[in-house]
Amino acid sequence: MGATPVDCVHLRNRTNSRLKTRMHHRDNALLRKKSHTRQIGMASLSHSGCTNELPLDQGYRIYYVDVASAVANISMEQQPLVIFAAVHHFPAADWVLSSIAKGQIKDEEVLFKTWKPFRLNRRYPTNYAYVKMTNWYSHYMLQLRILDFFDYGGKLDNDVSFVAPFPEPNLPRRLAHNNTYMMGTQNGWYYDDPRISQGVLHCLQAFTDEESKYCNTRSSSELNGQKIKLVPRGKRDMHFWESSLNVTLRAHFLVYWLGLYTAPETKLLAKYWNEWHPWGMWDFRWGDQQWWPRPISMFGEGQLNREIDHYDVINTDNNKYLVHKLWPRQGTVPKAAYYNSSNGVHTKADRDAIYKQAAKAFIY
Repeated sequence: MGATPVDCVHLRNRTNSRLKTRMHHRDNALLRKKSHTRQIGMASLSHSGCTNELPLDQGYRIYYVDVASAVANISMEQQPLVIFAAVHHFPAADWVLSSIAKGQIKDEEVLFKTWKPFRLNRRYPTNYAYVKMTNWYSHYMLQLRILDFFDYGGKLDNDVSFVAPFPEPNLPRRLAHNNTYMMGTQNGWYYDDPRISQGVLHCLQAFTDEESKYCNTRSSSELNGQKIKLVPRGKRDMHFWESSLNVTLRAHFLVYWLGLYTAPETKLLAKYWNEWHPWGMWDFRWGDQQWWPRPISMFGEGQLNREIDHYDVINTDNNKYLVHKLWPRQGTVPKAAYYNSSNGVHTKADRDAIYKQAAKAFIY
């Protein structure tokens, strides 16, 4: 993609924590990615013999693309695109580790080939890898300390292609201006297969009951014998609480406010959600599409029309800006000249041949 390693990375532990990267960018300016008011609790780090390695979480390599130089007709004030590249180890679920310890399975690799959700028909089109990876967002991702340096996050499926520039490309600014928690790329709601959303209501009710019990235990001396019964604030709007709780929004491209999704309450719910068994993600194949509405439905204000921005202009149904699970032959392919190398490998003809060979129904 033409990205260049940054020259140096410094992670500093201060009240105003900041991550700095030095790069060869026009005047070799120092880029300050984020000024934040939370400490991350890590000793000051700097590299002698600087590299582009960031020793945070499981480690990152940092690269950048000088957008202003690479794209014609763009403002020279445009900051570079900074890329944090990493491959993270994703631990197996407790029930998997228990099964290995008991000798019931040899290792996790077996499940990638054989596992099916316990409470769905064996013919249901899904697999172990899909359930595990889509639930990265509902717990393990929220533990990443690098998120402390950012106010907004995004999620993009690898089967989404961009066809044209967005009318309003700065999506975090759009969220901040509209004071919304999340931005989806379709108008209205998406209705998941009710078989998948089974168990969601039981999980949320059990979580609320446990938190109520905890509050009663902690505050019994102050309540004069009365009992607290917590109610999700988001129930002021029942869209995410109706019927089988299968109402959600398409999750192939999202932007969200980390102030909500990394809040202590959300992390607590995420841990409970991820470990809920039986009747949970491993029984019914919950994925991230079942997870994303939950913090809003539990801790939001019950005003979904204001809390969620349906950016319908770029929705994937009109194929003008985004294409999902389709080969964008008339859009992306002719414009993606950077894929074509000078030695004739990976030309459009090569890509067409590969696509024709690999084209098949998606498994999820």
